[in-house]
Amino acid sequence: MTQLADRFRQFARRQCAGIAPLYETLALAIAEDAELLAIAAHANRGPASNLFFAAVHRLLLVAHADDPLARYYRSLVPHPEPPANAPGPFRSFCLAHAPEIMATLAIRSVNTNEVQRCACLLPAFAWVARNAPGALLHLIEIGASAGLNLRWDRYAYRYSNGQHVGPDDAPVILDCSLRGPISVDLPNPWPPAIGQRIGIDIDPIDPEDPDDLLWLRALIWPDRWERAARLERAVAAARDVPIAMLGGDGAALLPEALARLPSAGTAVIYHSFMLNQISQAARAAFSDAIGAAAARRTLFLVALEWATDHTAVLTGARLDGTRREERLLARCDSHGAWLEPHALGPAGA
Repeated sequence: MTQLADRFRQFARRQCAGIAPLYETLALAIAEDAELLAIAAHANRGPASNLFFAAVHRLLLVAHADDPLARYYRSLVPHPEPPANAPGPFRSFCLAHAPEIMATLAIRSVNTNEVQRCACLLPAFAWVARNAPGALLHLIEIGASAGLNLRWDRYAYRYSNGQHVGPDDAPVILDCSLRGPISVDLPNPWPPAIGQRIGIDIDPIDPEDPDDLLWLRALIWPDRWERAARLERAVAAARDVPIAMLGGDGAALLPEALARLPSAGTAVIYHSFMLNQISQAARAAFSDAIGAAAARRTLFLVALEWATDHTAVLTGARLDGTRREERLLARCDSHGAWLEPHALGPAGA
């Protein structure tokens, strides 16, 4: 259990510190508790910390809002009690409901659909559009969850330096703090021309299925419950923008997804916080699949992934046969709260 305990400590330090005090406190307590670690060990379809917390959160939301543990969850009470006192009730709840929690851990994946991350992805799509002028963008998202981030062109964006794009009456308006002296690169014209939209996920979420939607809500951290309202608005907006969703391994299904695209237009493959959820072998297979696809057609690859304990990086790459041109585009908050654009070369590529 030593390795699992270390993962919970890393989760507390890397993802929760300063932004999610409840989960930070609980993760550190779990790391020292053999019985809770034994329950968490049943998670095998993603990071155990995220799965364990979501499984508990789901139970509280659906059937146990009156449990003493619920008093610590901002998602269930308007004024939660201090996190420092939560480990005891959390432990009691988990031991009392261990079979239900383990059953959820056995069938669910960590497939959060955080729409706010689109505010960080947007500069990458602007970079792609500028380097593939006049072309339709065909979107393929790996780890697409419910496919909400495949509808990024239907949202409005407002950055703290006054830059904005999208209609004021958009159903989803994303506010993002801009860091550093460089302005954010925005697609121009707006909206960009989008052709096909294809999502791939090992365990796709159907936003029309009540249990799937409940799981998406449970994945939202209770300290950040403003994300729940944004999720509901994005789900409502998604109904007007059809996508194709493929269920299974991203590397295995990528050829099928690409085969669905017309020859005209630019293929854009993208993913956000997907690599940390798969094994090294799966990462290698995905890289091989991208290389094989680039041998058949020019494509762009956009990635928003962890770089350090607290920071993610946004990168863009143009792949044409064996040629690969890659750019660091920005540093970002993991949930899209802030963005620090990176200076590009003189060619703007």
